Amino acid sequence: MRKLVLILAFLFLTIGIASCGSQTVIDVTFEENGGAEVEDIQISLTSTTVDLPTSSRDGYTFDGWYLDEGLTQPFTLAALLTQNGVLVLYAKWIEEIIQTKKVTHLAVGTAMQH
Repeated sequence: MRKLVLILAFLFLTIGIASCGSQTVIDVTFEENGGAEVEDIQISLTSTTVDLPTSSRDGYTFDGWYLDEGLTQPFTLAALLTQNGVLVLYAKWIEEIIQTKKVTHLAVGTAMQH
């Protein structure tokens, strides 16, 4: 019986120490990819929503934060569950297309002679 109590005490102590060392926040840094710099943030692992900052860039529209440099995996809250300590997010940009219209003036026809 005494061995069982010692084993259980050891297990509870081990689990308690392990849970104290687990991280409860993720440090998020941003790679703006040519956009205006944004401040790094911390996200709690218990968060149900996250308000990420947005960046700006002349001639471009911000299209969100991505988990990879290739901009193929958009950030989601579920991604926080697979991170350890630091998460780097990459800005995606869409170039704005400025359309110009060429306006020509047409001369009104000359008066008809009768």
